Formats: sequence, structure tokens, C-alpha cells
Amino acid sequence: MAADAGPAARSRGRAFGLPFAVLAVVGVLLGPIWAGLTPLLARFADGSEKILDGEIAMAGLGLLAGLVVAVIGLVRPGPRPTARFGGLLLGSGAGSLLAWRTGLLVGAPKLAATGVLVFWPLALSVVTVLVTLVIVLVAPDHDGPGPHAPALPAAQQRAGSTAGRATGPAVDGPAVYEHTLDVHTLDAGATPESDS
Repeated sequence: MAADAGPAARSRGRAFGLPFAVLAVVGVLLGPIWAGLTPLLARFADGSEKILDGEIAMAGLGLLAGLVVAVIGLVRPGPRPTARFGGLLLGSGAGSLLAWRTGLLVGAPKLAATGVLVFWPLALSVVTVLVTLVIVLVAPDHDGPGPHAPALPAAQQRAGSTAGRATGPAVDGPAVYEHTLDVHTLDAGATPESDS
């Protein structure tokens, strides 16, 4: 049993760890961009906007990064979508924190409102959930039945009988049906042996 869990656990680890690591590196790279963008925004701001130029720059970068990550995650979903989304979400949070800390190291102003750091993971979450919801509502059966809901033969769907039950998970191929005796279809004197 432990040998079977090894490859699955490694696959989940890759699906979570790779996006997390990539987004952490992206966060380190966004720190200097934030530090460079802040003075640029300060030139166009006046009054109270000058005080918040760091927050505005970080919020804008966070929204942009969240949108880009969500689009990439939706266009290239890959295996283990739950673990992958977890890696993307936590990686976005870590990337945002690393962008902030790296930006401070290269001369960006301190943030008065650190709540702007949630814009990156928030944008990722909102876009992913909304697009997924639209896909489910518009085309709920775009790929046919999923691997955990094999299709019943047409006769069973019309009759609603339980004469054929799926046996085992139908993950990589068509469902295999076990034909059982349906007592409602037997004649009064028929036996299962004479029926075949």
C-alpha cells in the first residue's frame, strides 16, 4: 500500500511544488519592478495619491500578476488540478510577500497598507472561480460523463433499471458492466438458466 502511495504523492507534490516555486521566483523579480514603478507613479500623482503611490503600484502589479497566473492556469490546467491550484494560490501569496520584501531591499517605500499584498492571490482566485463557474454553467457535459460517472446503456437510462451496474472505476476506458438478474423481467415460470 505504501508503494502505491509513493508515485501519487510525488505527482501531487510536483503539481503543488512547481507552481509554488515558479511564482516565488516571479515574486522576487517583481520586487525591483515595484521599486522602479513607484517613483514613476509619484511623478503623475498629486496630494494624497503621492502618499499611496507604493500601494497603488503594488496593487496594480498584484492584479496584473493574478490575472496572468489565472489565465495560464486555466489555459494549461495540467494534472492534479486541486494540488496545482493550491500551489498557484499559495505561490501567489508567497510571491506577493517576496515582491514586497525584495522591493524594500532595493529602495521601494514602505507600505502603509499591507493589505494590497492580497491582490495577487485574490485576483487569481476570483478569475479562476468565475471562469470555472461559467464553463460549468454553459457546458456542463462538454466532455461527456466524467471518470466517476460512467454512462449507462440507453435501455437502462430509459427504463431506469439496475440490471447493469458499473464495476470498478472507469478511469482510462469504457465502463465495464456486470449484468445482474433483474427479477422484474422474469416470466412466472422462467429460471435464470433457461433465460440464457
